[in-house]
Amino acid sequence: MSNQTSSNSQKRLYFILAVVNTFTLGMIALRIYIDRGESQRAMRHEGKTYVASMNRAQQNYFLEKKKWAKTIEESEIGIKAETENYRYNIQNIDSIKTVDIKNYPGITVQTGTAKKEDLKSYLGAAYLSGSLSIGLKTISILCESNEPTKKEAGIPKFDKKALQCPDGYKVIN
Repeated sequence: MSNQTSSNSQKRLYFILAVVNTFTLGMIALRIYIDRGESQRAMRHEGKTYVASMNRAQQNYFLEKKKWAKTIEESEIGIKAETENYRYNIQNIDSIKTVDIKNYPGITVQTGTAKKEDLKSYLGAAYLSGSLSIGLKTISILCESNEPTKKEAGIPKFDKKALQCPDGYKVIN
């Protein structure tokens, strides 16, 4: 009988150890999954935050200098043009007229193009709105690609009222 009791105790101990090991492995797997998700969110947040900051830097630059910065360095925002996750760029476009004034500065487009397959890309644009009689102001939009993409964003469109995100992108601000 004592052999059977010992055998039952051993079985219970093995069962408890199996449950604890399974639980521990499950918790480790869950933590890895959560960490990966947080890492993905952080990478996406980088692109969105940098492009929004580039928009604000361009608006401030325009208020001070009456023109758009041509490069990230010129905008003095203090970010790198390329990180592990994104490639950032500034492009000024004179052909899209948002106001009718002499010495029209065009619009400025800031992009954060994903370098990894599972990240979305971002586009920001700053432009002038209003008129000389009522006053000019700078306005910006921030766009996110509908799907993850490593392709450069297209050029925003002007519908005679406001800039619109290019095809494949949606406004997020």
